[in-house]
Amino acid sequence: MSLTTRIYFQGFPVEFAFAFPCMLQICGATMLNLSLLTSDMWAVLIRIFAYHEKVCTLHYSMRSDFLTKKLAQIKAKEDTACLSS
Repeated sequence: MSLTTRIYFQGFPVEFAFAFPCMLQICGATMLNLSLLTSDMWAVLIRIFAYHEKVCTLHYSMRSDFLTKKLAQIKAKEDTACLSS
């Protein structure tokens, strides 16, 4: 593992440990929770559109109706593609 990779892996938890209380103090718990949920949504969208991976809707269906509808549309397209081949 290169030095740069080690710095990233060791630096992120330290940065997060210092940023978490500061953000909580400055913005409040609501903003912190919204930012964490937003990052989860971006992770799902990147996983779907950039990596073309399937996402289990069970984990994410309660977070957003929009995401649930999008995942259902993608699943329906995949199912029709599987049926036609």
